[in-house]
Amino acid sequence: TGEPVADVVFIHGLQGHPKKSWQYQKRNTTKSPRSWLPLLGKGSSEKTKLSIPTEEIVEYWPEQLLPYDQDNVRVLTYGYDSRVTKGYFAANGKSSIFAHGRTFLRALGRHRAKCKDRPIIFVAHSLGGLVVKQALIEAKKQEPHDSTLYNVYLSSFAVMFFWNTTQRI
Repeated sequence: TGEPVADVVFIHGLQGHPKKSWQYQKRNTTKSPRSWLPLLGKGSSEKTKLSIPTEEIVEYWPEQLLPYDQDNVRVLTYGYDSRVTKGYFAANGKSSIFAHGRTFLRALGRHRAKCKDRPIIFVAHSLGGLVVKQALIEAKKQEPHDSTLYNVYLSSFAVMFFWNTTQRI
């Protein structure tokens, strides 16, 4: 495949994890020897199939599935402490979004020192989108000072934001 044509950078969201946030877990099941049991309830004579979990499949899709679509990209993940509480009702001493953005920018700059002009595609979930936004703001400010960090801004090709739409307020 040769030299990567782009960096795809994954940033997790609030209370997320740099790897677990991008994993898909599925259980393989097999039919139970007693797979046809009567439904319990109001005199129902219908039957239902039951199955027993036999193994759990965990796919880290940025690493295992992305190469099927695009095999010449470098996949990077960034992790940061995004917990907002320590236990019940106790605030967690957090860095600000500004600090997370600056730290992320410096880490990304170090990883891109030898490939400063390679396009970057950001994939961000929830709070990770704000971290990316702040990093790009900081990168833009680096124009006269640090060409490596400024090139993060110049090389940014796309940002994809994900959020959880199943939560209800």
